[in-house]
Amino acid sequence: MARVVHELNVPLSLIVGSLQTLEQYVTASLHYIGATRQPQVRDEDLTRLRTELDLDYLVGNAPALLEICREGTRRLTHVMQQLKVYSSQSTGLGLATRVDIRKVLRDAVSLARWGREVVPTVRCDLRDLAPVTGVAESLAQAFVNVVGNAFDAVAAVADPRVWVCARTDWLHGTTSPQRGWLEIRVGDNGSGIREPDRRRIFEPFFTTKSRRSGMGLGLAITKEIVESHGGTITLAAPTPRGTEFVIRLPAADQRATL
Repeated sequence: MARVVHELNVPLSLIVGSLQTLEQYVTASLHYIGATRQPQVRDEDLTRLRTELDLDYLVGNAPALLEICREGTRRLTHVMQQLKVYSSQSTGLGLATRVDIRKVLRDAVSLARWGREVVPTVRCDLRDLAPVTGVAESLAQAFVNVVGNAFDAVAAVADPRVWVCARTDWLHGTTSPQRGWLEIRVGDNGSGIREPDRRRIFEPFFTTKSRRSGMGLGLAITKEIVESHGGTITLAAPTPRGTEFVIRLPAADQRATL
């Protein structure tokens, strides 16, 4: 809760401070305008008052204060939208259906590519994947978050590479002849995640990105979604370079060709 308060308080404080300063600017400007309407006012008196009120500085600085207010408002809107998504995933909203994870993953890669200056080489191995039972929109959100993070991680790499690989492990038994798990691995050859950060990577509002790039809710939301579908998400063992997430989801009751 303290992190939520902080995320809201910073832009709110900037907006309040800027508005207080703008209020002073307006008061000074109205005082000058009132002086110009006085009968027989002298130009030298207006020049002196303009200097005393520092109107030239006020006029030049006001747009910057307005931009701070706009940016603060955008920031607050973004935080509230993220909290809304986080809350909706926590309450499990949505209708469960049979979901084609291959399509979800391909769509996630396509969305991650959109609008980027650096597009990595992407290797996809999505053969022989069973469907899962779940909320399609939520699962799409989860994989967009993970794949998008992989694209972000290689933005400054000389040979950027991302991989999305998945398979189904089938468990044969007497009660359910075809039950199993989907294992999806999403990785990159970026700079990796520091060991202290690995322990906190799924915490809400924790981020290794700049605050302009992320709110630190993406992986927290993803974890909520995956676990609400009976699955798990973990970090693979650290390597000299790069990061790999491992997501496991229960397959639908019977193997199906979609």
